[in-house]
Amino acid sequence: EDCLPLRVVYTNDPKIVEQWFSDHIPGMGESGERGAALGFDVESVPSAYLQNYDRLSFQGPATVQFSTPKSCLVAHLTRDWGKRRSTCCRAIEAILKDETIIKVGADIDNDMLELYRWNRRLESRSRFDIGGIGSDASSGMPRVGLKKLTRAVVGVEMNKSRKLALSDWSRAPLSYNRLAYCARDAWAGAVVMRELARRKPDMFGYDAILELLEEERSMAEIDRRARKRKQARRTIAEITSQFGKYARVGGCGGSIREGMPPMVKNELSRLHAIVIETAPDDVIQFEAEPLGLIIPD
Repeated sequence: EDCLPLRVVYTNDPKIVEQWFSDHIPGMGESGERGAALGFDVESVPSAYLQNYDRLSFQGPATVQFSTPKSCLVAHLTRDWGKRRSTCCRAIEAILKDETIIKVGADIDNDMLELYRWNRRLESRSRFDIGGIGSDASSGMPRVGLKKLTRAVVGVEMNKSRKLALSDWSRAPLSYNRLAYCARDAWAGAVVMRELARRKPDMFGYDAILELLEEERSMAEIDRRARKRKQARRTIAEITSQFGKYARVGGCGGSIREGMPPMVKNELSRLHAIVIETAPDDVIQFEAEPLGLIIPD
């Protein structure tokens, strides 16, 4: 029944956003215990689009999606081309910060980081990345894409459109196809979690997931580490360009040729250490076989 037609609420009205949360999160507006797992996703205006359309005044997050297996909220952060409407963020802020509400998505930290960099009040907690479900780092597959995971867990084929993914998500209202595209990804996170919790409650039940997330980094720390890593990589590139006849650097490691000035060699070593130290945390991995999953190639 989780694969029946999905009810989608599409809005930029904070009151409607609040009402959706109240209707779909247990305990909202009450004094009892609260707890829920919501599928989550963000659609952003891609930088490639901005290069071709100068009318847009911003890049980054344009829509935020939350979903249960039966209903999805699509909150549009814009009202018209290039005009952000940030009032919805006030309604979303408390949900993101609430540690009792698990936010589920593929590569979710990157989506949350984009939101956080736009609005520092959007500090998200209890973020669960489902990309590690069915992954196998030893065989060169450290992360599973949402399309493959949804097919393996619930048997639903999700066709991905690159044209839609790279389109202008800032323009309101969204077309039917864009609305279906962004709602589906958030729904996939919710329905995958629902099914895995049914099969393996000891691994994917609400309490089990919360326990796994006890040591998660704050968005502020993730942001700091990402900026530090980016700066280190940029400096490595600059040094490599300047001392190209001495050094050959590849990826996060590299080989340093003899003859390079000792001070430069030491600086490169220090920068490489920073790049390694600040690398994104590995996704929590769950092997496919014990879960009864066959991940397609």
